Amino acid sequence: MQECFTKDLLSVSMLNAAVDRASDYFLQNRLCRALDDGRLTPAHYARLLSALYHQVDASADSFATAAASCQPSEQALRRCLLMHAEEEKGHAVWIAMDLRDLGGRGNPATQWPSPDVAAYIAYNHYVAQRNPLGRLVIALTLRTLHLRLGSLYADRLRQALNLSMGKLSCFLGHFSSDVERVREIRRIIEATPGFADWQWLAYCARTAGVLYRAIYDKIEI
Repeated sequence: MQECFTKDLLSVSMLNAAVDRASDYFLQNRLCRALDDGRLTPAHYARLLSALYHQVDASADSFATAAASCQPSEQALRRCLLMHAEEEKGHAVWIAMDLRDLGGRGNPATQWPSPDVAAYIAYNHYVAQRNPLGRLVIALTLRTLHLRLGSLYADRLRQALNLSMGKLSCFLGHFSSDVERVREIRRIIEATPGFADWQWLAYCARTAGVLYRAIYDKIEI
């Protein structure tokens, strides 16, 4: 029993380390460096929002796919995934509002996603079908890095772009709920019965971090 308990602790630590590394890696992205160097403009931010529109708009579908892929014994996981799917609905509207406030023209919904965004969306669906717990790990990874992104850059972004916090709804929309959501996700992951492939979960976290950073790195500065 003590051996199993120790292995569980090591497994959770492996996942936590992968999520933290993914967050560290993401924060070195090109857009954050431009903000650090004082080179970020409203036009750069508008390009990011246009790219993120498709990623955000597709999130609910991949959560729902993951929920449909759950085993009968994974009802708590299924409920959590469906909750996230419902929560994500309409978040793309935040991006459209922020683009409008920036004076952006055109509707991002009528544009094609860039290849890096399409790759991230496709990976979410791949994981959702292969192992739904991995989709929740991707959510954990993004919420963790968004917490760090918000705490480090929200005020600096507002000042650099001369925007009110109310016009950064895409950037800050999740921030108030992310702390509790991270706790909930961790509880579900650690309580999911019979799951032993922690290396796969760590891989999901690492890959999501790489693909998500690519979206920010590909923004033309």
